[in-house]
Amino acid sequence: MQANDGAELRDALRTLVGERSDGEARGGAAAMERALLTTAASNIDSDSETVVTAVRLLRPADDSGTTRLEVRNQAMTHRRWFEVSREGDTTWGDR
Repeated sequence: MQANDGAELRDALRTLVGERSDGEARGGAAAMERALLTTAASNIDSDSETVVTAVRLLRPADDSGTTRLEVRNQAMTHRRWFEVSREGDTTWGDR
């Protein structure tokens, strides 16, 4: 099931940010990962600012400033990876 025009992605980000400000992020993180996995490729490309913010909130950057995240479904039959550079350039793909 794919998100309509990236709305699921943006809604999940709002939930994650809201929970973080309240000191909790467990449900928001799971919703964000699910949205990153199910959002249509065209919407990920067109809403890259949301993707960059989400990836940076879900994982810390390494020593070079690059943030890497892999999300997958429970059966591990669909996986998607993201890499955000220090400058905010995003690379991603399906596995």
